[in-house]
Amino acid sequence: MFANFKAAKVQKRTVVVSKNGEMSSPKTPSHSGIDANNLKRAHSTPNLKPSSLVNRGPRPSPKPSSQSISRHSTPPRKKAPAKRKIVSEIQRVESSDESSNEEEAATRKRTKLSTDLTPDPARKTWVTEEDLRRKTSKIIHGTDLVDMVDKRIPMFPAEDKPATLSLKYPSNSDSERFLLMKGRESESFDPVEDIVQTIYQVCKHYFPPAQTEELTDDISGIPRRLRTAVYKKSQSDFLKVVEEYNTLVSTSLADGTIPRALQASHTVSLELVERILSQCTSRTVSPHVALLRQYENGGNNVYGELLPRFIHLIFREMALTSSSVFVDLGSGVGNVVLQAALETGAESWGIEMMPNPCKLAASQRAEFSARCALWGIRPGAVHLLDGDFTKNDRITAMLPRADVILVNNKAFNPELNELLMLRFLDLKEGARIFSLKSFVPANWEIKENNLEDIRNTLKVERREYFSGSVSWTDAAGEYFVATKTFELLREFQARKVRRAKR
Repeated sequence: MFANFKAAKVQKRTVVVSKNGEMSSPKTPSHSGIDANNLKRAHSTPNLKPSSLVNRGPRPSPKPSSQSISRHSTPPRKKAPAKRKIVSEIQRVESSDESSNEEEAATRKRTKLSTDLTPDPARKTWVTEEDLRRKTSKIIHGTDLVDMVDKRIPMFPAEDKPATLSLKYPSNSDSERFLLMKGRESESFDPVEDIVQTIYQVCKHYFPPAQTEELTDDISGIPRRLRTAVYKKSQSDFLKVVEEYNTLVSTSLADGTIPRALQASHTVSLELVERILSQCTSRTVSPHVALLRQYENGGNNVYGELLPRFIHLIFREMALTSSSVFVDLGSGVGNVVLQAALETGAESWGIEMMPNPCKLAASQRAEFSARCALWGIRPGAVHLLDGDFTKNDRITAMLPRADVILVNNKAFNPELNELLMLRFLDLKEGARIFSLKSFVPANWEIKENNLEDIRNTLKVERREYFSGSVSWTDAAGEYFVATKTFELLREFQARKVRRAKR
């Protein structure tokens, strides 16, 4: 109750002290959930006598104390006559969890919502019929996820039989099948939510602006009517709206509305990126997430992810485009690599050595390829490798072409970070390295006896990320951007020449 005195409120209560020393007041519940009549039991001091409760001295200080009953500096007065009731005003400190949480929320850093990436005129975001013909992998349908679960419940309990439906996507790929049931566990795949979110993103991003406004209207739009059907628990209404949507997409593909909208776009919205990546993860990683918890505590192979909105800000900061080469050293299940390919169109590489993440990354890579085709989007080339990034020959060969290298080295020990720096020797000038630990100490200086050190070619900037940016904590933190440059060495040599001329 007294967790946060800064947010505390002072409230006056009328309390009656009876002859037996008991306090009484109207039974009004407090903000802290403690009945007013229980205040004495909750906050009294065992040796506090009833006479000290009487307000006969100076007015209590407005500053809250550790007791809900104020104390005075005046000497104790004689106890009142037995039959006399004395009315006293006491101060009671209220500090509800709600007010405390509000203050904490006000001081915490939150991830700033950002605009989409700058359009990339060189990028062609839409898939062609030839791309669809070359597609070899198949999607994991919503029905497949429900089939994995033993104990299931219908999404519309009042109906006699849960329905199976097909959902059309904005391409000429096959539809996705859904069974309107889910597992009993709260974190189980929710087919209704997946359908509604997918339809909303299609309505928002695949039609001309005027039509988009109509389709996403808060009263009459398709997503709104789906939500209404869910609220009414009407499976039949839900199916009717989905069928209306399917007809709209099929017609808009045939008359060229959707292809024209795609061809006019040279960027993929962050919202749409998150939807596609979420579908990939829910179908490949989430059912086997327990595999990612099997790591050596305190070792270099602790698993953790940088979240999509944080990565989006990094891509903007690094000006990543479809002509860039992106590398993730220690890529886990491949989330960041797939986001780079989808959101920016960059040639995207990742390498991971832990077996379980590698296995899930391969599954997610196949689902990603098929699902991008389903959405009608052409991502950049994706290369996910298994192995040690300090030794892998393919990584060695391609690093000199890299524009941006990401290293989530938060849990790496100093020895591994030292080995990792050797990989930066052959980076081209201007290449940038994103990391959660700096590769260059804050007090580093170029000297005659360390001129050959790789650190002298890295110009480091320290920056901050907001809370909600990483998977292992909700706290804010810092990251570092190191740019490969010989500028610092040139400046050192220039100063040396100037000193020699004096």
